[in-house]
Amino acid sequence: MIETPDALCEITERYHKPLPGLRADFPVRHSLDWQAVAQNWQGILIPQYLWSMRLNSRHAWYYSWDCASGCIWNPEAIAAVERQPIERESAQ
Repeated sequence: MIETPDALCEITERYHKPLPGLRADFPVRHSLDWQAVAQNWQGILIPQYLWSMRLNSRHAWYYSWDCASGCIWNPEAIAAVERQPIERESAQ
């Protein structure tokens, strides 16, 4: 679970992967090695969007995450599914 900018930096540092064929001055030169991430983790969760990291070119893989979200690639990671009530704002 990535809950802080420091945690985002840690996963980027640990799993960054150069993108082939790009010029050295191209601002986005790497992504994450998702195969390596999947070998070590059952999924990735970012429960709060980290706005301070959105335009950071070192963490460019995160730019496409437009909201708090996650991805689970190993269904064994899911212990339970619970229905949550929808909170609606009252019209005043």
